[in-house]
Amino acid sequence: MSRHYVYVDIITIESPVRECGKRKDFGLYILGGGISDPNGTLKHFYELHPPIPYSVPNHRIPRMVDANTVLAREPLEKWWVDSSARTEVRKAGIAWEIETFGMPLKDRLTLGECRYCKTAQAAAELITSKLMWSDRLPGYFREIADAGTDSRCAIPYETLRAALHKGDLFQAQAAIWQLRALLPKRLLHLRNTLMRMLVVMGLGQDAIEMP
Repeated sequence: MSRHYVYVDIITIESPVRECGKRKDFGLYILGGGISDPNGTLKHFYELHPPIPYSVPNHRIPRMVDANTVLAREPLEKWWVDSSARTEVRKAGIAWEIETFGMPLKDRLTLGECRYCKTAQAAAELITSKLMWSDRLPGYFREIADAGTDSRCAIPYETLRAALHKGDLFQAQAAIWQLRALLPKRLLHLRNTLMRMLVVMGLGQDAIEMP
């Protein structure tokens, strides 16, 4: 096992009184270190002290943020502007769709029971009207549990378990679709179990068209 060490130099700066004032305790300052352009243009990258946490995966294109909001240490969701703000709204919408239907809405409206629905509300109402409880569901879930779950399936697996325990069939059908999308090859045989669950829940056409 390889080990990596990170060494951090802590520098204490004592600033004399200047025309622009004296640094305040716990303030946030951008330090040019004598590398900035003599004409007043800042260099491209600066190290901030103390650092500002950024818990977002690397993105293939630059993210647009409001610098004042960032430096004011506002919550991350308030940083985004322009195209990045629109992207965050779209991502939040897709996350809601997957949580609700187990897939993006554009897929839900072209598949199975909801093929002819035009809106999310219509799809949700149709699914709700068809759902029914079956005493076979706990047995089918045990088949999934006995097969063992992959780490990628952990969240929808737990969601399905909790939904069946509560009798929340709408949440259960979404978890079934999420679980199907994440099944690794060694667990693909569980597709048949998931299809049977949809059938006894009243969503037979969904089961037929499950990929």
